[in-house]
This record gives sequence, structure tokens and C-alpha cells, in this order.
Amino acid sequence: MFRSVSSEDEGQPVPRNDIAMLYSLIGILYTSLPPERALQFWGATPLGETHGLSYMEITEMSVGKLPSFLQWAVWSTQVRDVNTTMALYDMLSGLAKGQQCSELAYNFLARGGGEVIPGSSLPSSSGSYNAGSSISWSTIFALLESWAFPASSPRTNSPPSQSLVSFGSFVASQPPAQQPPQHIAIGPKDVLLAQSFLRLLSTVATCSVAVRLAISSNTQFRAIPTLVSLVPLGIPLELKGAIFDALTAFCEPGAGVAGVDVCKTVWTLMERVEVINVRAPVSGRMIGGGAVLPPVKGVEVELDEVEAVYKLYPATIPFLNLLSALLHTPKRLTPRSLLADAEPLNTIPESLGQPYRLPGIGPYVGFVVDNVFAGLPRREYARHSERWRMNDLCLKFVERALAGWEIEGLVRWSEDGSLRRETVVPLLIHPGYEVLSRLLTNSPLQSTILSYIVDGIEGFERGLPSEEPYFLLTIIRVLRIIHRVLEIQDVFLDVLVPLLSEFDSAPLVGSVHPRSFYTRFDQALTYGTKYIPAIAAYVVYPAYPELVVLAVKIVSQISSSTAVTSLLTVIERSPDSERILSGFRQLLDVESLDDIDAAESAAEQMTGAGAADRETQEPFDQAIRVAILDLLICNTERRATYPNIGHFLLFGGAESEYQIQDPHAINARRTSEACQELKAKGKDRDRQRRATIHTEPLFNVLPALSERCYRVIHQLCVHPRTSDATMRYLRTRENFFARHLAVIPSKVPEALQEPFIEVMYHDGSRILTNVATLRAFSRLALSNIGPRGAGSTRLDEQGSSQGCARDLADPVRDG
Repeated sequence: MFRSVSSEDEGQPVPRNDIAMLYSLIGILYTSLPPERALQFWGATPLGETHGLSYMEITEMSVGKLPSFLQWAVWSTQVRDVNTTMALYDMLSGLAKGQQCSELAYNFLARGGGEVIPGSSLPSSSGSYNAGSSISWSTIFALLESWAFPASSPRTNSPPSQSLVSFGSFVASQPPAQQPPQHIAIGPKDVLLAQSFLRLLSTVATCSVAVRLAISSNTQFRAIPTLVSLVPLGIPLELKGAIFDALTAFCEPGAGVAGVDVCKTVWTLMERVEVINVRAPVSGRMIGGGAVLPPVKGVEVELDEVEAVYKLYPATIPFLNLLSALLHTPKRLTPRSLLADAEPLNTIPESLGQPYRLPGIGPYVGFVVDNVFAGLPRREYARHSERWRMNDLCLKFVERALAGWEIEGLVRWSEDGSLRRETVVPLLIHPGYEVLSRLLTNSPLQSTILSYIVDGIEGFERGLPSEEPYFLLTIIRVLRIIHRVLEIQDVFLDVLVPLLSEFDSAPLVGSVHPRSFYTRFDQALTYGTKYIPAIAAYVVYPAYPELVVLAVKIVSQISSSTAVTSLLTVIERSPDSERILSGFRQLLDVESLDDIDAAESAAEQMTGAGAADRETQEPFDQAIRVAILDLLICNTERRATYPNIGHFLLFGGAESEYQIQDPHAINARRTSEACQELKAKGKDRDRQRRATIHTEPLFNVLPALSERCYRVIHQLCVHPRTSDATMRYLRTRENFFARHLAVIPSKVPEALQEPFIEVMYHDGSRILTNVATLRAFSRLALSNIGPRGAGSTRLDEQGSSQGCARDLADPVRDG
């Protein structure tokens, strides 16, 4: 990278590039370290964390050699030494990692390579031959602009500089006719230098929202228009990939309304320069009623004619990542932004593509799903990891299209009577409409998603997740997509589809189909006997917590579906039924003292469709236990069919007659202990063991978890088909009622989680707790409050001990 040898130089000593290698090493090192580790290069310290500095860091604060080194590096690098300049940008990119570091790096380049520490006595780079003047935003953006605009159209024809927000008005609604890409004279070293600068630009824009907005809104830099204008030119694909990476950094969520305006500008500019063939037919409608022109430029042509030939994909992979970044989701925004409605989710201009095609980003959906994703098996790859990475990025686009589609608002608007055409139009233009339509029909996308469910289990058995990280991400995204589809399909089929026939929606979506045209996704899962058992089998991989959380939630969704009547049969007849049973039992046996509400909130925010991508997986042991208990609660209700998946998980298969068994009986199934352990969560029989493991019973430590356990037991006691065996076992084997009633306290347990409430009793005592603890405890202990449910009739027939169970369990019910 740092040296090139021509035929004329053969036999001559090769010049050394030790300084350039040092700069690159520093850049790679600090890129790999956590954020804000390079603050001392900028003469700064972590905000509010000076007490945690090491001795070497404190010494450096008093000596200040690192800022001097950085100033010398800029001052000593000559403009004509392109290799060292590239390495210098790589070093600056590593040193800019972190919000505080990126803001300091931005200020340094905004000063034009001046002083690292403003007002210091360090020598500034003012020489005419050094790179100080070139280490600036103005110089680099001017170079990129000189490549972009003279090659495409005379600069004199462009409008004067204006703010980013108003730049969208400059873009014409009708893109010009396609022309072959124009090649511009860019040398190899210029390409490498531009890549180094774009890496620095991506770093500072990613790490700091303030820097992102400062650069994108600067009328002199014209950063976004300049970068997009370079895409259709005949530049190396590696440089084009770096441009897409830089645009991705500017389109990340979190920048408020201004950030959404940046995304809309990028969509509009890509439409204007035709990054892909935006004139492709949508729903059978051609341009002017004639044939569609084949693409002669753009990412599509480069994918088929260049990248596929050389089996490398340096431009398509960053472009797919850019398309995903342009789709914002609620889970990638801060709770404060969501509550204050400070940042809209819709980043797509409503008139995008009109009048020459349907509005929206239909061509981009077709490119991702029909071109890249469908063509993955037939393409060859020099690096096999790129195949899985492209797979992951395509599914990432599909996942975010569904996650950012706020179709649930239709239910609220319908109930409020505020449903109007203008509220429905954005939902139809959003890519979520087209993606869900594909998934609810017999499409190649649906078939591929279903096949990945089974293929994923086979890959896990071969150990692919440890060899291919993108394989793991692919399977997680498949489960995210399935979970999201099951969440929103009812609103789509029962509310939105009938609504389309009430007004002229053809100009927005093309062909309008009736509800019978679509197939529920849970019903599609029953078309093969391997799909549902494969989903349930993911619970046997606790090393991947999100995978387990999603698998449990999807099984719970399917168990509540009226379209799936053979869930128990399909799982019980599966070869994996035993390990599925074992997996659920082991997940319930995991000990965790995490707060229930906090665990559920964290799992909800960090898993599922639209969640932020993380390098490491957080443990969700408590959230998984709660999800399984909710599954059992749903399937043991009195109105639930018998037997079902809940009885299978609690008692085992048909040989146990789906009833609780005595663990000491001959040939008793080990799986029945799952139910026994569930009851043991309420109170350990061995007081000495409880003293060594838990100083207090579970309903004092985690009343919300204990309440769920009691609810399962109660529902087993009141269900007509499980009542006899359960009550008999509790009387004869567990001495359940006496032991549990003896230790239930008369006062609500204390809680340390905010927000607090204070409970005052008649004797004047006061206890500080919270609403969640009080609600759960009241269901456990206040047995004489609340009406008796429909299930108490059968308990009354059993005698006094059954009445104790009734009194204990009645408060467990909702109501």
C-alpha cells in the first residue's frame, strides 16, 4: 500500500515508509480500542471521568507529548508525499473514534490543520510544502467537488449554495434519460487518498451527531450533493463503496428532524442520478405505456458485469448497508425522542418517483429482494464471508422496512375516528407495505425465509456461527422478520386491506388485491412439517440469547393463532421434540435475580425487528424465563384447548397423558420436573438450602416472577382436564398449601426500583415499594379480595384443601 515499484525502479533501493507505517499502526490500534481512548492526542480528558485515569494518563496530561506528536505529524507531512498523507488520514480516523474525539477532530480540520490545541505554543503547520493546509474539510471537499460537477454538468448551471434542508427543491422531479457513465481521470493514489479521507469522514459523522449536522448543513462543503454526484461516474468501485459508507454515516438515526431531512435529500439525489434503474416497472405499469429501458449504468450493471465477474463486491455491500441505514426504526431511537415525537420515522419523500412510476422506493425493494437476495445462490464469491454478509444486509433491509412501518397506528386512528386519507398515504408509500405483501403471498421471498428456518438449525449443528458471524446474524434476522410479520399481519389484513377499496389507492400501490389474495404467515408455517419444530428448536442454543428470546415469542404467537390447530402434533412428532422439551426446562431452571420489568424492557428494546446491531449479545435469562411463563399462562387458561403446547412443555408427551407425574414413580418422565421446579420457585422445601441460596422466598425477592408461577399452578388447578391430577399431587406430594401459606408475609415486600410509592397499614407501619411489586404481591397474598372466577366451582367440589388452593390462586388472576 505504501510503496509501488515500477520497471524503472528495479535494482534501485526502495524508499522506506516507516513513518507512514507508524501512522497506520496508530490508526488501526485506536480503531480497535474502545471510544474516547485517544482523547489525550487532542489535549483533552474524558468528561467526568478524571478519577479513573491511569498513572500514565495523568503523567501525559502534565507533559503533553501526544498533542505535540500529532501536531508534528501534520506539520512534517508534505503534500507531495501521498503515501504519508494517506497514512495520516488513517491515523486521524482512529484518533477520532468517540463522540468527544470526533468533535475535536472536526474542529482541528475546520481550522485547516492549524493548532491541535487552540491557543497553545505548539508549532502550527504553516509551511508551503507541508500537508497542514490540505488537512482540512474545505480542501478535501473542494477536490471531491472538482471530480463530481465538471464531469457531469457545468457548475455554472447549478443553483447557488443553499442549506441542506432546502436542497431538495433543487432536485428535478423527473430524472434525465440514462446515459453511459462518464469516466474521469483519477489516479490510483488519488483514489487511495480519497478512501482515507472518506474513512475519517465516516468516523466523525458516526460518532457525533453534532459533527454530522455541521458537515451536512455547511453550504460551502456541499457534502451530500457532492458525494451522491460521484456515484454515477466511472470511478473505481472501491471508491464508490467508500462513498456509500460515508453516506451511511450521515443517514444514521438520532439527529432529529434535520437528520431525517438528510435522508430525504439522499433519496431524492439518488433518484435524480439514477443509482439504480428507477424506471423499472412497478405492478405492471410501464413508463408512458411503453417498454422499460434497460439499465446502462448504476449499481445493478456494476453488480452483474463487474463484481460478479471478479467475484468481489466492494460497491454492492456498502450500498445495501446504505439502503438499510436510510430506513429508521423506533428501537434505534432514544426513548426521549419517541416520547417527544422529536424525530419522525418516515425518511422517504412522498412524491419520490412521480410521475414516471409509483411513489416510494419500489425499485430499491426490487433491487434488494429480486436482484441481490434472489441471486445470491447463483453468484460466485472469492471470499465466502461476503456471501453471508450480503445475505445479512438484504434481510436487514427487509427487517427494517417492516420494523419502521407504523401500521399499528391504524387501529388507534380507527378507534379515535381520526382515520383520513392523508394518514394512510404514508403507510402505502413506505416499503413495509410491499415487503409484507410479498411475505403474505406465495413469493420467492416467503419461500426463502421459510427455508432459512430449517437451514439455520442444520448450520448450528455444524458449528457455522463460530465460523461465520454473518450466518448467525442472518438467522437472527430471519426470526426477527417472522416475529414482526406475526405482530402486524392482523392489522394489515383486517384493517388496511379493506381500507384500500374505500378510496382510489391504485395510483399509490398499483394493483389492489382482496383479503383472500393473501395467506397468513402462521398458516404458511404449517405448509411444511419442519418449520415450526425448527423455530422451537432454537431454544437449545442459550449461547445466543436473542435467538432464544425470539424463538420463545414466536412459539407463543403461533400457539395463540386460530390458523394453527396442529402445533402440538407437529412439535411432538418432530425428531427434535425431546431436545425442545429439555431446552425449555433448562431455560426455566436458570437462576436470575434481575428485576422483571427492567429485564423485559431491555429485551424488548434490544431484540426484535429494528433493534440496533450489537457486536456482543447481552444475556436475557430473566426475560427468557418470563417469556416462557407467559407462554405457559396463555396455554393453561380455562378456555384453552387440551392438550396443547403448554401441557406438553409442563408434563411431557402423550405417554404421560399430559398430566403431572410423581417423580419417584416407575418410568416417570424427567420432563415432569419442569412443573415441580416451577412450584419450587415459590418456596424451597429445604430451609437450610434456602438460607444458603436465597435469604428470602421468591415472592419477596421477585414478586412479579412468583406471581406468574402461581398463576400457572392456579390455572392447572381450575382447568377441567388438569385439575384432578394437579390437586392430588399438590395434596399428597408437595404439601403445597400449608408450606406456602405459612411463609406468605402479611405486608408487601420492599422494593428499591424507582419510581417509589409508600404503603401505609392500619398499625401505622409504612413500607417503601413500587407499583409493580404491590400489584404482583396483591395477587399473591390478598386472597379474600376480588370475585371468584368461573373455575372455583370445580375446586369447591374437592374439599377444604382445594379451597385453600382456590383462595391462594384467585388473586393471581387478572381482573
